Amino acid sequence: MLMRYREYCMIENRHLAYFVAAARCLNITRAAASLRVAQPALTRAIHNLEAELGVQLFRRVKNRISLTESGSAFLVEAESSLRQLENSVVTAQRAARGEIGKLEIGFISTAGLAVMPALIQRFRRRYPGPMIVLHEMRAAEVEAALRNGRIDIGLSYGPMRDREFFVRTLRPDRLLVALPSSHRLARAKDIALSQLVDDLFILPSHQTAGTLVDALLAECRRAGFEPLIGNQIATTTVTVTLGLISAGLGVTITTENVRPYAPKGVVFRPIRNPRETIGLSVMCRLHDTSPVVQNFLALLP
Repeated sequence: MLMRYREYCMIENRHLAYFVAAARCLNITRAAASLRVAQPALTRAIHNLEAELGVQLFRRVKNRISLTESGSAFLVEAESSLRQLENSVVTAQRAARGEIGKLEIGFISTAGLAVMPALIQRFRRRYPGPMIVLHEMRAAEVEAALRNGRIDIGLSYGPMRDREFFVRTLRPDRLLVALPSSHRLARAKDIALSQLVDDLFILPSHQTAGTLVDALLAECRRAGFEPLIGNQIATTTVTVTLGLISAGLGVTITTENVRPYAPKGVVFRPIRNPRETIGLSVMCRLHDTSPVVQNFLALLP
């Protein structure tokens, strides 16, 4: 069986195309013209095909031909084979253009509020074909997942220090103080951070949003104090942080882009004379040549 399979592999797609043209025209002259080949070459190719298969595909009576039972059966399979080849070529070409495939994206919770959905919407309008798989992660997990190949694209606060990643930082966000609406400073025009020296801060863990935590601590230290972290509350998502603040359990410093998504009972006030700004970054492995990844990066604002 294996030997016969190897013998049949000698049959070229050119032979199948010649046979199909002859079978559809049932006229060698017209078939040769449609293929733009010489009639003797087409006749020779069909004879070679019959020899390879060991069956007669055409009945020949004077200048007329017709399909044998074997020829009719072989026509169905030959046409199917040619269609499959054409589909395979088209699929390979679409994959090379990044029109199909799979894109795994890891993102921190803050990015999931607005930035990540907007990026995917922009990508989908241009490339509807690729499958997109989303993973909400902590910032440290985004970096690890990029490194081990679990995800293709990461959205986190940057900049990333590792040179093995390509990093594109989006528009920087200013930092704001988030307060309960009942807070004594809720109506202030702006807030000097030194005014919060006695307040309890609700912070994400450093694993969750290390860059944001570092910026927050830097602003507080510049104001001359270390923030008091109430009961060591360390949250994992921005929605949890804002929910705790709305309940009056503390204050925090966060980015401006979360403001539209805050629950009732949370107010935001500018920091007086701020120094720190941070921005979400889009990251991928430095030498990732995936067409889907490159198409995603090309559409970044």
